[in-house]
Amino acid sequence: MVLIGVWVLAALTAHTLIGVLIMSAVAGAGAFGIGSTLIATIVQTAVPTAPRIAGALATTAFNIGAVLGPATAGLVVNCTRHTTTALWCGAAFTATPAGVVLVGRRLVACPVEQVRADAR
Repeated sequence: MVLIGVWVLAALTAHTLIGVLIMSAVAGAGAFGIGSTLIATIVQTAVPTAPRIAGALATTAFNIGAVLGPATAGLVVNCTRHTTTALWCGAAFTATPAGVVLVGRRLVACPVEQVRADAR
């Protein structure tokens, strides 16, 4: 959720050079920190069953996002002729998996701890 706010704030402050400079540093640090934390969480969750494949799949997903996100945002910028739409794309692309996680938490009948206990 924090990263969504960072992208929205970046889009809102992109009309000034100082806004772009500050928010590029904040967005980069936030994305790096959150991405690393997510991969570590995924690996820790999968430790009893498949830590290596979980880490590999998480890293692969981030790399796919690192390619498809800017490519799609570039197409949107090309169509709209507004460079800030790339930042709005970043917010939308970040909100999508966050929404999936929130919905998934409500739909999952058994928590992760129960799955871990069953795997033993």
